[in-house]
This record gives sequence, C-alpha cells and structure tokens, in this order.
Amino acid sequence: GGEISWQTMASNVLDPSSADLAILIPEDDVNALNSSLYKRAKYKWTFKNYEDWGEAVDLINGTKWNGSEWRKLALDDYDTSASIFGGVEDYSGSGAIIFMIRWFLYNHIKENNLTEKYDHFMVTRSDHY
Repeated sequence: GGEISWQTMASNVLDPSSADLAILIPEDDVNALNSSLYKRAKYKWTFKNYEDWGEAVDLINGTKWNGSEWRKLALDDYDTSASIFGGVEDYSGSGAIIFMIRWFLYNHIKENNLTEKYDHFMVTRSDHY
C-alpha cells in the first residue's frame, strides 16, 4: 500500500483508460486527505467510522431495522468469531464493515446519478497506509 502503490494504480489503470476516480474514506482519516489519490479524485466522499457497525447496518432499512430486531434474528446463536458480522458488537473481523462501505459507495453513486454518466465501475481497496 501507500504512495508507490497509488502511483502504480494511476499509471497502469487510471491514466491509460482516462478514468475518473472516486474515493470514499472515513471522515476521520487525515492521512487520506494528503494522498495523491485524494488529490486526484474527481469524486470525494466520506463515511462515519462506527464503533459498532451494527448502527450502520441499521441505516439500510431505516426505522424498520432500528434497534435490535435484525440483531436478534441474525446474531442469536451465531459464533462471535464469524467474520461476516465483523465490526458488529463483539464480532471479530471486518465483514460487516466491508459490506457497509460498499453500501455507502453504492448510495453515493446513485445520489450523484453516476450510472447515467459511466458504463463501468471498478471497485477496489486502497486503504493500506
């Protein structure tokens, strides 16, 4: 990760395809603000870094999921080492975090009508500082 990787991505992917870049970073990530990727991005979005990513999952279905109903259905009798719920309550791993970041990205793309402007989207992680 880091600047060398980002420069490689720029020279091997972004530049040859004349691609626009969107970046989605945690709102408290000050390192990302100084990166070449951030400076190059046409679209710059942030997301809240949740202590319990179950609160982010609550956003998917609004008040219908608010509280513990989905947690009761999904988490009862589920091994806390299972990474699919990683980031929710005491579950290890990052499964829920990764899914929610992609959900945030999807919403930004939709809100900005980018499916009308672009035929293809390439989604990757570049969060290795």
